[in-house]
Amino acid sequence: MSRERKHGAVRLRRVLKCAGPLLLAMSPAAWAQEQQASWGLDLGVRYTDNVGRVDVDEQSETVGIAGLRFAFDVDRPRLDGRAAADLRYQEYFDNTFDSDVNGGLDALLSFALVPERFVWVVQDNYGQVARDRQVADNPANRQDINYFSTGPDLTLPLGSQTTFQASGRYSDEYFEGSNQDSTNLLGSAALVRQVSTAIAVSLNGSYSEEDFDADEVFVDYEVTQAFLRLALTGARTTLSLDGGASRVEQDGGAKSESALARLEFTRLIGARSSLRLAAGTTPSNTAQTFRRDQEFGGVDVGPDGAVVVGDASQADYAYLTFTTDWQRSAFTATLSGRSDDHEVFDEFNRDQYRATLTYTRELTRNVSLDVRGTYLEEEFTETGFAFDQWGAGLGMRWQLSPQFSLRASVDHFVGSSDDGSRDYTENRGYIGITYASGGGQ
Repeated sequence: MSRERKHGAVRLRRVLKCAGPLLLAMSPAAWAQEQQASWGLDLGVRYTDNVGRVDVDEQSETVGIAGLRFAFDVDRPRLDGRAAADLRYQEYFDNTFDSDVNGGLDALLSFALVPERFVWVVQDNYGQVARDRQVADNPANRQDINYFSTGPDLTLPLGSQTTFQASGRYSDEYFEGSNQDSTNLLGSAALVRQVSTAIAVSLNGSYSEEDFDADEVFVDYEVTQAFLRLALTGARTTLSLDGGASRVEQDGGAKSESALARLEFTRLIGARSSLRLAAGTTPSNTAQTFRRDQEFGGVDVGPDGAVVVGDASQADYAYLTFTTDWQRSAFTATLSGRSDDHEVFDEFNRDQYRATLTYTRELTRNVSLDVRGTYLEEEFTETGFAFDQWGAGLGMRWQLSPQFSLRASVDHFVGSSDDGSRDYTENRGYIGITYASGGGQ
């Protein structure tokens, strides 16, 4: 085994050892009795006429897919948690690519060792990122990413309306096919004043150290943040607003300072619709960008989000999501934009805009139709490389029984770039059967 592969295997074993108890706790069997839990199994076949997403010498492929989906949201006296996963094992019957596992996992668990005083938190995010953004997404251009964090939250009362909060986190950032693996230590503190039952204000500070495994290639750095926070919780509206400053200091003395601002806003509109907005400018890195994508875009965000870069960046971002769910139809729209400004590797500075739309309509009691569309535009501002891609799909589902359903779908994708390196068209067709706990989709 080569040195690189051996190092990757050791790192993966370490990540799985840390995340193992979390993944076991999140298994469908562990949560099958929870009212907030759902899970499903998929088994199907997909045909594509351009599996490598290239402009010449396209290859068709038939792919066998076995999928697992689950979600839960639990609130117990000592245990709070949420998780969502969409994982797929894919077997390429014509051997154009090796078999792989795709999809994502976003999970957070907190256990109260001392209720309302001392809580231990475990968080894990798994998915894929691109190896090379100048090549279109295909099975050879993806690598796994796993971002695992754990640590304590401490809350101490300082009177009837004031509390002191302190947190610590150890994080492990693993990349399957890159040498940007790192660990992070974070400490934070906050003085919180509960102005009323709905409004709280706090003074916050944090300090973190990023330590790369490949010290000879990447520069370790430290991030310091200080900000004020306003938190509002109403019957139909929640708001969190941060304002302050941040500093990134690299080993060797280079420093940069910038404003820090974050906004998270949710609003229930009527009985069936909701609006969610998240925006900000803040220091970030690849793993943190990936976690933010999953939090606001879902576990199926895919490899088009974070770019693997071994330094810190100033991330400007905005996510807007609107959902509505009626008796026979549902609609979701997500719009996002980002601008990344890197401290060291400025050739990866980029602007990106993305939109996804899905609409589902129940045609009869047992037959439903779904329509979806995606659009992505991205430019690397220092090099001038730019590309865009879009996709559209149509699917139908037949409910065979309360638990089993049959699904068929077709999709069309188009990509283009200034230099032609990401030009492609692809057509897909899929048919498969689904088992869902308690029925549903």
